[in-house]
Amino acid sequence: MALSEIDREVVEAFRSFIEDSVSADERYGTASRHDRPDGSVVSRFHAGGPCWFELAVRPGRSEVRVGFVTDDAVTNDGMLELISDAGQTMSEFVAAGFVEAGLDWPDPPVNHGEDGGMYSFSTQVKLEETRDLDLDETRDRALRMLEGYLISFGPALLIEADPGDEGDDDFLDDD
Repeated sequence: MALSEIDREVVEAFRSFIEDSVSADERYGTASRHDRPDGSVVSRFHAGGPCWFELAVRPGRSEVRVGFVTDDAVTNDGMLELISDAGQTMSEFVAAGFVEAGLDWPDPPVNHGEDGGMYSFSTQVKLEETRDLDLDETRDRALRMLEGYLISFGPALLIEADPGDEGDDDFLDDD
């Protein structure tokens, strides 16, 4: 289904709002855009090395997706191990970050998978209609979800990698 011009403007305004809201927060890296031919818009905030926090608006599926992504299998496996070592399910692991971010969602659905060389941990929120992206409630929830993923996954990342190190193998802080 093709989006109307108004819907495209709503999607872009939502994405710009999220990008602008976190741009001054030094915990989030530089934003980059990775839009898809299906009309989905994706903003990734660099988290060091091959890792990003991601916000995607998927109008064709009437959803917003927020999560953590990496293109490195070792980092992906390390994150799975981190969750397992914590004795938590993926949902419990992310829910703890959501609670700390001020979002009361005790059992969020967390999807994990690989698509096109990108491994992701993500949570989707369904929209009734594209115009829901204009609602303060939707914007606040997306920001808190992004914050929750940063709280959950961020501490495991070595943000300050050695300048001579590409970081491909050292993204988990084992100490």
